[in-house]
Amino acid sequence: MKTPETKRILIVDDDTTTAKSIKMYLDFVELKGQNVETLAVPDYGSALEHINQARSDHLRQFDLIVGDLVTGPPMNLMDFIKVLGSLRIAIPIIATSGWELKIKPDYYVPGGPKIIATYHKSVEDAEKLGTEVSSFLHSLR
Repeated sequence: MKTPETKRILIVDDDTTTAKSIKMYLDFVELKGQNVETLAVPDYGSALEHINQARSDHLRQFDLIVGDLVTGPPMNLMDFIKVLGSLRIAIPIIATSGWELKIKPDYYVPGGPKIIATYHKSVEDAEKLGTEVSSFLHSLR
């Protein structure tokens, strides 16, 4: 039996709320036989370093980024999307925020990443976020 390919998720948030929500649901995904590796970083500068490292070392790139809209400095999510677009890196993004989300799903930079979903960071939305991440991973099969 073939071992499923590990899915890589990069979580960008300066607190642990998003990472905890996702971990809870990824544990469920792994119980269903899907291997998931997560890396949590506190800002988009660090995220960009890890993405560039994967490129330069010819490692498997991240399958999904889950990021806080207003994490910063050195850049926020919108700046990060523009940088990825200029590098022609098109990793899907789920945007989260504790504030009102003015960005809409389907926002993208040509040749770059696309926001596939947005969620307000709250206890009520934690389950929806986890479910969205889980269903996205299943769509990668």
